Amino acid sequence: MRLARVCSLALVAAASCDGAVGEDDPGPLENVLCEAPLTVSGSFTSSVTPAPTADQGCVPPGTWTVNVAVAGNGDCSSVEVLPTYTVQVVNTAPAGERPNHEITLTNAPSGADVDASINASGNGACNLALDVLTAAPTAGQFHLVAVRAYFDPIDGATRTVMAGPDSRYQLWKQRP
Repeated sequence: MRLARVCSLALVAAASCDGAVGEDDPGPLENVLCEAPLTVSGSFTSSVTPAPTADQGCVPPGTWTVNVAVAGNGDCSSVEVLPTYTVQVVNTAPAGERPNHEITLTNAPSGADVDASINASGNGACNLALDVLTAAPTAGQFHLVAVRAYFDPIDGATRTVMAGPDSRYQLWKQRP
C-alpha cells in the first residue's frame, strides 16, 4: 500500500509533520470488491501540559480514542472493523526543536499494516488519517479500514473527536 502523506509510518515508525496535506493512492479501484461507510466518534486527550489552546495550532501529542461504527453495509455482505482504534502520538524531538511525531496504533490487529498521518487544517484543528490493512479469510483478499477523524480547537485537555469525510471500509481482491 502506498500512501503519499506528510506524516506517515508503518506500525511503530516515527512520523514527522510539515503541515501539507497528502493524497491516498492505495491502488486501482477496480480491485475493490465492496465498500461500506463508517461513522466515527470518540475523544482526544492531550499529553501536553498545560493543555494546548486553539491559538497554538494543531498540537496532536496524546491519545486519540476513535470509536468506529458501520453506517450500513454498502455493497458488502459483511464488514470487519474494530469498535475502537486507539492511537498514541508522542513528540520525540528535543525541547525547542521542530516536532517529530511518532504515531502508534496501540491495538493494531495481528499482522496489520498500519499507515497514519496527522495534519493541521487551521485554527487549531487536527486531522487524523488512519488506514489499517489486514488479510481477509479468502486467500489474496484484504480488508482496508480507512478512518478519517478530527478534533476542533476547543481549549482543554480532552476534546471530542468527530468524523472526518470519507471514513470507509473496503474489501480488496488483492493487496492494494
